[in-house]
Amino acid sequence: MRIKKIVLENIRSYVKEEIEFPEGKVLLSGNIGSGKSSILLSIEFALFGVMRSELSGASLLRNGEDRGSVDLFLDVEGKEVEIFRTLKRTSSSVSQDAGYIVIGGLRKDGTAIELKQAVIELLNYPNDLITKTKSYVYRYTVYTPQEEMKTILLGDKEGRLETLRRVFGIDKYKRISQNAKIVSSNLKERKKELNGRIADLDEKVIQKQQIAKNREEISVLLSGLAAPLELSCKEVDSARNEIKLIEDSISQMKELKKEMAVRDAELNEKMKRKGSVSSEIKSLELEAENLRKDNLEVNDTDFRSKIAEDDLKVKHLESELKDVRDGIQELKTKKVMSETIKRKIIELNNCPTCYQEVSGEYKSKIADRESSNISGFDSLSESLRSKEKSFEESISKLRAEIDSFRKEMHNLDLVKMKRKSLDDKIKRIDALRKEESGLKLSIGEINGKRNVLFERIEGMSTIEEVYATAKRRLDDSISKRQALELKRIEFSTKLNSLKESIDSLDKEIFRKMEDKMKLERMGQLLHWMDEHFVNLMLTMEKNIMLKVHSDFSQMFQRWFGLLVDNGIIKVRLDDSFSPVIEQNGFETEYEFLSGGEKTAAALAYRLALNQVINNIMSTINTKDLIILDEPTDGFSTEQLDRLRRLFAELDVSQLIIVSHEQKVESFVDNVIRLSKTEHVSRVTG
Repeated sequence: MRIKKIVLENIRSYVKEEIEFPEGKVLLSGNIGSGKSSILLSIEFALFGVMRSELSGASLLRNGEDRGSVDLFLDVEGKEVEIFRTLKRTSSSVSQDAGYIVIGGLRKDGTAIELKQAVIELLNYPNDLITKTKSYVYRYTVYTPQEEMKTILLGDKEGRLETLRRVFGIDKYKRISQNAKIVSSNLKERKKELNGRIADLDEKVIQKQQIAKNREEISVLLSGLAAPLELSCKEVDSARNEIKLIEDSISQMKELKKEMAVRDAELNEKMKRKGSVSSEIKSLELEAENLRKDNLEVNDTDFRSKIAEDDLKVKHLESELKDVRDGIQELKTKKVMSETIKRKIIELNNCPTCYQEVSGEYKSKIADRESSNISGFDSLSESLRSKEKSFEESISKLRAEIDSFRKEMHNLDLVKMKRKSLDDKIKRIDALRKEESGLKLSIGEINGKRNVLFERIEGMSTIEEVYATAKRRLDDSISKRQALELKRIEFSTKLNSLKESIDSLDKEIFRKMEDKMKLERMGQLLHWMDEHFVNLMLTMEKNIMLKVHSDFSQMFQRWFGLLVDNGIIKVRLDDSFSPVIEQNGFETEYEFLSGGEKTAAALAYRLALNQVINNIMSTINTKDLIILDEPTDGFSTEQLDRLRRLFAELDVSQLIIVSHEQKVESFVDNVIRLSKTEHVSRVTG
């Protein structure tokens, strides 16, 4: 993997800055606090996100800002990769927001965890790092902060060993051994449980044998019921067939009785009808005789035409009467108007139009004219009233004549109705006499059929006694069969119950046999785990740790020898991977070394650790990148010169050094200069 570029926005002391990283040896140069370490932390954040207690969002987001981001550009195995992560401030904390990763031009958006998973797969790191808050592989092969390396060197032995086991991936053998012991303990508990479950296996087998014997005995008894039950069923069937024949005869007798009842009802109805017909004939003959006594002669005068002629005359007279009355009303209106004019002219003094005085002569003239008109109106009205009276008298005479004609018509209609009623009664009497004759014939036929039915019913009078005897015989046969059937059901139920018990015992015995086999296999597995597997894991862990320890110690000595070659101080690792310092042949404590010697020991340990991990995890994609944070702290001029040789021996395509030592600039390929002004870091060259 090679870092190509990083873009920071609102990250610690950076507001908006883009930093490009060339290949080869690159120096991040600047005074203490200029922002060098912020770049390294931003790279780690882009790769793995925030890490609890190691790299928090609050420590990265610039104070006073609500959002920030890191955009990292890489070259991984020839693929162009971009990783973009963001931070946002909430009311209570700073958290990661969604981001994306671009690999070979294909973008994939995701959550912080999804991005971490994608990066771990890209770098070919172990998958179990997804759920861990700290990426040991990255920290101990690419970038290790100074303080963390001092913690490893100076920490307690057990803590160092556990950390290195996790880094080398050897802790899995210890976990396997511990898990094996847990499994062994669980198996032992399971073994106790299985022993308890199979304790009564022999008893269950004996119990099954006893139940099987009992089942055979009941099967014999059940077989003995077959012949008696079959004979009893035949007796029941025979009795039922006999009853079936008797029931058919009873049904036939019931049908005859029903038919007899129908004939009786029919005869009763015919007799009633015959009496009703005879009575009706007598009544009709009496009514016809009375009608013949009345005068039923019909007058042929056409009263309807006379009534129509008089109606026409009345309408004509009423029309003329209306005209006369309209004329009388019109004359009354004109008289009232003339009287009004006469009264008003007499009372008038001035003209309402021109306001001139009206003369008495003019008023007298008008009054005389209107008085003349009034006299004419009265004369005409008297003449019209005379005509009105004449018309009213004529109309009254005509209406009286019409009423007389209508009365004559009503009397004529009554005579016609009586004539028709007489004719209808005569026809009805003839029809009833024919019906009476037919009823006499029907009554004779019905009596004949009744006599035949009565004789047949009398011949079947004893059938009910025969039926009662057969029914008692059937009931006895059914009771006998039911008793046998109950015994059969009882034996069958017992057999089924015993079969269920045997089936249940078979299943239980089968399960216990399986448990017995499991118990045997479990014993074998426990023996193998306790006697062989756990010891094998411990042996494998020990051998691998010995190999790692040997390689680690040799590399540690080699790198330290490059930095401190005075023949006085030598280093090696003890069994706990702690540095052992020998000065003039005597062991001395790490704390008693000079500042440069401590830094040399820490850097040698760091580089040896890098090589051991890269050798063990040969497929990871970060072997070509190393980041050294302040590797020259306390170095003498001679040690700085030796650092040039050390850098030359590091076989990586990109080496990033963080240092404020100016001499380092002389043996790197590129220098990125950083400065900080008013709490804002920038690239200055």
